[in-house]
This record gives sequence, C-alpha cells and structure tokens, in this order.
Amino acid sequence: MAILLNPKIRGWIQYDGKISRRSLKPVFYYLHHRMIRWILNKYKSFKGSKVKANKWLRQVTVS
Repeated sequence: MAILLNPKIRGWIQYDGKISRRSLKPVFYYLHHRMIRWILNKYKSFKGSKVKANKWLRQVTVS
C-alpha cells in the first residue's frame, strides 16, 4: 500500500506544501482515518477497537 500511496502523497506535499502547510491537514486527517478503517478490516484481532488500531498504527509508523 505504501508503494502506491507514497508518490501521490509526496506530490501533494511538494505542490500544496509550498503554498500552505495548513492546506494539507484535511488530507492527512482523512488518510489517517482511512488507514484506521483498513486496519480494522484487515486485522480481525483488533475487533473494532479504533483505539488499539490507532496505537498499532503509531507504533508501526514510528518504527
């Protein structure tokens, strides 16, 4: 998934980020919540817990 999204996100940052960093906030907000939903569907061990999925996503992205 990262291979597909990385070039698009990089393009948004390069284009919109030069104009206004604040304009990217809704994009990353949506992307974060969409990733949480994907995690909940992909990994049944979270059993609908958005808190657990959020903690796992933060742990994975920091590593």
